[in-house]
Amino acid sequence: SALDALMASKASEPAKLLAVTLIRSHIRAPHSKRRTLEALGLTKRYKTVIHKNTQSVTGHLLTVKEHILVRPVVVRTDVENSPTGEEFYGQDGFFFMDTRPDKPANEPSE
Repeated sequence: SALDALMASKASEPAKLLAVTLIRSHIRAPHSKRRTLEALGLTKRYKTVIHKNTQSVTGHLLTVKEHILVRPVVVRTDVENSPTGEEFYGQDGFFFMDTRPDKPANEPSE
């Protein structure tokens, strides 16, 4: 799985942020797994949350690995080459975050 590949990767630096998506419902899951999913903020199917890659979060993710999909988050700082907002996933499965500031809604046009 993506989580195992991410954790086993010793050659490259591990991702600092993880995008976690709930793929399989918590219905008929043990109560402890339901509470773990709720603690991670995964309340509905296909909801994606972003967590820091810490030991405690990794432990929670390993507990519910049958229910989730984990992708590393790459923070793009180059404004010219960042995604347009419609393409959040790269070809290699990475999740991209755009760091561009949004334009204010009340900005006067020239």
